[in-house]
Amino acid sequence: MESRIGGKLLALLILSLLSIPSFGQNRDSLRARKMRELLEIARIIMDSLRQEFERQPKLFRIQLAINGKQRRLERNCEFFAMVNGTKVIPTKVGENKFLFPAQQDHIQFVLRYKRKLEIKSPSIPGKMVQKGAKIEFGQILKMKRVEKLKRKHFEEYEAWIPYSELLELESLRQDEREGKAIKFTVIYPRTFGNGIFIRSCYTDVRLG
Repeated sequence: MESRIGGKLLALLILSLLSIPSFGQNRDSLRARKMRELLEIARIIMDSLRQEFERQPKLFRIQLAINGKQRRLERNCEFFAMVNGTKVIPTKVGENKFLFPAQQDHIQFVLRYKRKLEIKSPSIPGKMVQKGAKIEFGQILKMKRVEKLKRKHFEEYEAWIPYSELLELESLRQDEREGKAIKFTVIYPRTFGNGIFIRSCYTDVRLG
């Protein structure tokens, strides 16, 4: 959010500059001076936003969706990470919010829900999530239920990311028909600047 605001302000500053007429050498000189002034203002704004970004807690926020519908996780889940074969328990700081110690090694996130469902993320470099992350865990038991939801029922584009391609993969549909559950994770590392996400999908034995 901070970077988006900064980008919009910078764009407005540049548009303001471009609106200045440029007739003759004096106008060119004025334009160049204005450019320097606006770029300096933009730099100050971005520095301020970055400082605020760095001050925020490095939170890990988690959520679980089954057949596209969100589930409450309070008291029903166990969330942890595996680092070099060692289980790392985070510190819970709020509903679905956790803090992990910074990791340089590869890290894998695991969610266990009601002791019946376990979903694992891929192992990723710890430095990718040093600033925290949003992690979405999901399970699809019936493709048709997700198809009925369609994208228009999701409030945010990000919420549709796990399903947009899954619904088109015939191999997953075949696994689902054979009684396997489709499991996925989407990790959105907290970054200052352009965001990224890491998606994984696999099928597993259906339990319960």
